Amino acid sequence: MTINENDLTNARTAWGESMIAISQAYEKKGIDQATLVANEMLDNLYGFELGSVLFKPTLSGGNQTFRLDKEGALSYFVGNNPKYPTDSGFGIKDWLEVKSETSSVFIDQNVAMWMGWVTLINKEGTPVKVDKNYLQEKFPEENFKVILPITDPYVVHHGSLGSFAMVYVENQSIIENVVAEIKKISEIEEVLNKHDACKTYQLPEDRSGDIVCMSSESYTIGSSIEKHDLSSLKEPLRSHGGLHEREVPFIINSKRANLSGQGQLYNYDAFYYAIHTANH
Repeated sequence: MTINENDLTNARTAWGESMIAISQAYEKKGIDQATLVANEMLDNLYGFELGSVLFKPTLSGGNQTFRLDKEGALSYFVGNNPKYPTDSGFGIKDWLEVKSETSSVFIDQNVAMWMGWVTLINKEGTPVKVDKNYLQEKFPEENFKVILPITDPYVVHHGSLGSFAMVYVENQSIIENVVAEIKKISEIEEVLNKHDACKTYQLPEDRSGDIVCMSSESYTIGSSIEKHDLSSLKEPLRSHGGLHEREVPFIINSKRANLSGQGQLYNYDAFYYAIHTANH
């Protein structure tokens, strides 16, 4: 039977509803019930009874990234399996809503592939949006390096993700095409080439990438899936360096400090005023 786009939509919808059902089962009746629901989902949607399934969970990593059997897949969704000690249970994270956004579809009779974004929103209203290495898929013959300068490797805090990214492009002639492509991502609020970014945000050109990106308040950017293992992450992700973290309190307990004529203040001005007021 030939697959059509409605079949792909129905499969994504069923998967999203399953994530919500697993979360609700866990919240109301505990891990045993969540495991039963997850088992049913795997039977209905993954086809492990037919043989090995090439399943690479989006938020898995390390030596146990790939799950070729049902036991490994089940552990990814509900955890509690000593064979997979880093699994925290992707399906038991209080999901309330799951949405998908299509980038492209390939259908050849009874074989189909879908590529796009999936956004999951938990009961706190915190969304997690996942995709596959976006630039490399859009420009498969080109070389990119994505740097997240305002992050650190403390995975439990934020998964080494951030809201500020610099993209280095080997082929300089495609920079504007890449900028245009990134602008299609709805949660990326600002995309500028190096010249415009440095002029707008007073960045040093010799230490800036060819493209600068900043995401929305509820969206984080990564360099590649392989470099961000979120399998142990239980806390909501927070951003670093985006537009929504620019405004911070600037308080000086000295009547001699007059900031009214200084114009725009930046974080690094704190050092000047700390020293200046300390000397008076």
